[in-house]
Amino acid sequence: MQTDYKCSQQALYTAANLGWNSCSQHINSFNDFSDQYDPAFIAARIAEVEAAAMLPDDQARNGITETLRIQLTQLADASLADFQRLKRYISKAFSPEFHKAQYEIAGQNYYEKAANYNWDSLKGLLTSASNYITNNLAALTVNQNMPVAFPPILENNKNSFFALHPQFLDSEETSRQDAATKIIANNAIYNSLINMFLDGQQIFRNDEAVKKQFIFDQVLLLIDGAGTAGVRGTVTDSATTFPLEGVSVKLMPGNYTGITNVDGIYRISPMASGIYTVTYNKASYQELILSNHEVKVGTVSTLNASIIPV
Repeated sequence: MQTDYKCSQQALYTAANLGWNSCSQHINSFNDFSDQYDPAFIAARIAEVEAAAMLPDDQARNGITETLRIQLTQLADASLADFQRLKRYISKAFSPEFHKAQYEIAGQNYYEKAANYNWDSLKGLLTSASNYITNNLAALTVNQNMPVAFPPILENNKNSFFALHPQFLDSEETSRQDAATKIIANNAIYNSLINMFLDGQQIFRNDEAVKKQFIFDQVLLLIDGAGTAGVRGTVTDSATTFPLEGVSVKLMPGNYTGITNVDGIYRISPMASGIYTVTYNKASYQELILSNHEVKVGTVSTLNASIIPV
C-alpha cells in the first residue's frame, strides 16, 4: 500500500499538529469560510493524529516476526546438522551402492533449499527424516550404530518447528495488516490536512505570512530546517570490497536517478523529502533493493551499499 505523503510519519504527525493548531488560531476566518471549521472538528482531527501515532510502527510490528525468524533459523541449523548426522548412520547401515537412494528417501532432495532457510523445504526434510528413522530403526541401530537418544532429538526439533512455523506466518500476516492500517490512518490524516491547507491558502491568499502556515512544504521546513535534500553513498563489490564504477542508482517514487563514479560514489540531489525505495543495478551483479530509506528536508543522507557479483 502506497503512502500519499512524501515525508516520514513523525514529520507528518508534527506537521498535522502544527497545521491544526494554526487552524485553531484562525478559527474565525476558517469558520467564515466553511461552517465545518469549529473547535469540535479541529479537536477530532488532532485526536486522529494522536490515534495514528499510537498504532504500532515498523519496529514494533516487525519485532515479534524477527524474533520468531531467529528461532526458526536456529531450529533449521540444528535440523540440518541432525540430517548430516543421520546420513552418517545411513552410510554405516547400508553398503555404498544403496547410499544415494537411501539419502533421498531420508530427505536429501530438500536439503539445499532448507539450507537457504526455505521453510517448506525444511518441513519436508524433517518429515522425511523422521519417517525414515521410524521405518528403518532396526537397520540404523544394529551394531550400536545410531544411538537410541538420537531419534528423540530430531523429533523434538521437528515438533518445535511445526509449532513455531504457523506462529511465524501469523505474525507476518498480522504485521502486513497492521502496516496497512497504519498507512490508511496516516493517509487520512494527510488528506484532511491538505484539504484544510488548501482552504487556508484561499482564505489568506492576500496575507503571504499567514498563508505560509498552510503550505505543507513550508511547514516541513519549520520542522526539519531548510536546505537541499538528497542521498549520497559508496557502492562496493561484496566479494572484493572494491568501489564500483557505473552502478545505476534509482529512488522511487519520483524516479530520481544517479550513477557511481570511478570511486564508486554517487550523489542524487536535489529531491523531495520522503520515504524511498533505493535500487542498485550493474551488469554482472545481482540487483539490490533497499526499502524505507528516509530523506529529510534540508539533509543529504548517506546510504552505502554492497552488491553481489553473479
